[in-house]
Amino acid sequence: MKSRKLLYVLVILAALIAVILILTLFIPVLRKPAPPLTMMPQQEIKKGEELPEETQFLFEKKENFVDPFTSTSYQNWKLREELEQKANEIELLKLELERAKLIKELRELRGEKAGGIYYRGKARDIPVLLATSLSENSKRALLLIRGKKRWVKEGGSLEGYRVMKIVKGKAILKTPQGKVMELKVGGGK
Repeated sequence: MKSRKLLYVLVILAALIAVILILTLFIPVLRKPAPPLTMMPQQEIKKGEELPEETQFLFEKKENFVDPFTSTSYQNWKLREELEQKANEIELLKLELERAKLIKELRELRGEKAGGIYYRGKARDIPVLLATSLSENSKRALLLIRGKKRWVKEGGSLEGYRVMKIVKGKAILKTPQGKVMELKVGGGK
C-alpha cells in the first residue's frame, strides 16, 4: 500500500514539475512583443517631374559585376567562356575529321568502299567470315565470297569453299585447291 501511495505522489510531483517548466520556459517566449511596423518614406513625384537619374537599384546589372578572385569584369569573363567553348568545338571537329580520314584509309587498306563491303581484284576472292550461329541442332557461318553473302551449314559449301568445322567466332574452310584455312569473325585469319 505504501509503495502505491508513494508511486502516486511521485507521478503527481513529476506532472507538477513538468507544468511549471512549461510555464516558465515557453510562456515568456510567446509573450514577446512583435517588432513595431515601420513604413518607408516614399518620395512623391509630381506629374511634370522625371525620375532622378541616380536611382538605387535593389539588384545590380550583371554587366557591373566583377569577379573578386580574378578581378575580371562580366564581359571579359563571358568572352573568355565563349572562346574556350569555341576552342573545344574546334578541337572536337578536328578529331572527327581525323577519325573520318582514318576510317577512309582503313577501308582503302581493306579494299572496302564507303557504300558497304566490297572487295576489288584478288581480295574479292578471299572468303570473309562475318558471323557464326551455334545452336543445338545446327552450326552455321555467314560467309562473304566474291560479293555473295550466304549462311552455310557445317559440311556445306559456297563457291567451291567447303565449311569443315564451325566453333564460336571461327570457321575452318577447305579451299577449291585443297588447302585448309581458318577464318575468324571480321576477316582475320
